[in-house]
Amino acid sequence: MVFMPRRAGLQEEIWADPGNFKTPVRLPPRATRASLPRGLLKGATGLTQVVTFLNARGIKRPDCANVIGSVRAGAAKAGKALALCTVRKIFAMRQPHRPVIRFVRLSEIDPQEITAHMSDPLMAEHMPLLEGVEWNAAQTEQFVAAKEACWARDGLGHWGILSDGAYIGWGGFQKEGEEWDFGLVLRHGAFGQGIQVAKAALAVAAQDTRIPFVTFLLPPSRRHLGALRRLGAERLPDVEHAGRPFMKFRLVL
Repeated sequence: MVFMPRRAGLQEEIWADPGNFKTPVRLPPRATRASLPRGLLKGATGLTQVVTFLNARGIKRPDCANVIGSVRAGAAKAGKALALCTVRKIFAMRQPHRPVIRFVRLSEIDPQEITAHMSDPLMAEHMPLLEGVEWNAAQTEQFVAAKEACWARDGLGHWGILSDGAYIGWGGFQKEGEEWDFGLVLRHGAFGQGIQVAKAALAVAAQDTRIPFVTFLLPPSRRHLGALRRLGAERLPDVEHAGRPFMKFRLVL
């Protein structure tokens, strides 16, 4: 099988041999990236393994930009190995940058960064407790002092979160009765890093013998809950906090 992106003028053409090495199949120019993998790879020998490899790297819908150049994968074992080797080499060269996440105490973050973050109107959309609050420098000072008090009392709390050295939000753990609640508040531009940050934070909690599980409280306005499901969290009965309703989840560590 040959999977080969080609260029004809400004139009992209994809050629594929469905295993017989005889008659290439020409797909329509500018085939949609969403439909391309399904039509091209369904039932294919060898490239199925390539797709599995791509999926393991977080690429759920491979397209012609993911598999670059010629990838030959015949029915023979050697051909399949060559295809996987080729894709690994491609990804070694083209692996996207993965930011370095670091946790620091909130007292180490420039207060102006926190004020700018928390005064963003987008934050209040999913944080009911911010409704009607005009966040300013005084609010930031009180906020950081309260979070530092949790560290002094419990030995764990909320961090400032840095991505490649830049502040992107805050989050961490707060003891509520006998439970440890996990919260994460990222800047709007950093929402895509939520899973990476959450996994790093949960790895810290997993090392603490006091924390067999963590809880999450989310406002009813949060509709996209796939990330929690992927982490393995289970839904619990809704609760009320500070007079507001919240959805509650639990994740066993």
